[in-house]
Amino acid sequence: IWTYFGIEGKAEATKNLYLAARYSNAASSKYKNVSTDARIDRLQAGFGYWATNNVLMKTEYVFQKYNGFPSDFTTNPSFSGLIVQIATMLDF
Repeated sequence: IWTYFGIEGKAEATKNLYLAARYSNAASSKYKNVSTDARIDRLQAGFGYWATNNVLMKTEYVFQKYNGFPSDFTTNPSFSGLIVQIATMLDF
């Protein structure tokens, strides 16, 4: 059985610029031989810029860590990095 919790916030700095943050956590107490809760924690923070009404450029930093999983599954890895994205919203 997995449980999941997430929270996010966004603030508009200007008409075209926003700041955002997101935290999520997934936890399990019923995975194989795990005596304690296995957890996956993820934190993202970034900003976006609307270059036009339908083109968004955004950058986010993400950190994710796995905790409490048995060694045959993984050795509690983590990763972090930068996400850069340009997206368009098509209006038909």
